[in-house]
Amino acid sequence: MDKKKVIILAAVLVVLLVGASVTYALLGKNVSPNNAFVPEGQEQNAEGADETSSSVDEGNDSASAANNAEADPPLELAPDFVMTDSKGKKVKLSDLRGKPVVLNFWASWCPPCKGEMPGFNAVYEELGSEVQIVMLCLLDEEETQGDALGFVESQGYSFPVYFDVQQEGAIAYNVRAIPATVLIDKDGCLVAVQQGALDESTLREGIELIR
Repeated sequence: MDKKKVIILAAVLVVLLVGASVTYALLGKNVSPNNAFVPEGQEQNAEGADETSSSVDEGNDSASAANNAEADPPLELAPDFVMTDSKGKKVKLSDLRGKPVVLNFWASWCPPCKGEMPGFNAVYEELGSEVQIVMLCLLDEEETQGDALGFVESQGYSFPVYFDVQQEGAIAYNVRAIPATVLIDKDGCLVAVQQGALDESTLREGIELIR
């Protein structure tokens, strides 16, 4: 094969590889993760599943039992922080123990947050006496308390609104994007988390984990 043909084949191979990379990247953006709650501690287990599958298959029964125990670690207390209710009263998350808590981080400028709110409101109106729905608005230079309350009122939502004035909640739960939802059982233990918007049916499925 002469030098010219080698160069042409090499160029074609580069184009194919680049095309495959672009296609993979686009597919990655279009495919969203399964919109279900991830039990606390399982994100890391899922990421390392490929690396550990060989050792699990080759291990004995005791090793398998140990791995199963590691997959279901004991629940830990949810990080505590101080928020403010719509009347300006400071409330600790730990003050809400005794009932399951659905903690949702949102802002009125966030379209996905707005999209999931009808579901949260429907659940609140049905289960408000059984489950505490905490709609925690993140306040910053883009979001004021007036903006948030004005939006909620304009939509006719009845769920209670709380405010993360100093970003304590966002820091405690390492919230880097909204919406984000955290499930906490009646004893104040962190049960599951979900990044991204939820539909009503998924929210209800999540609540069953803490009822």
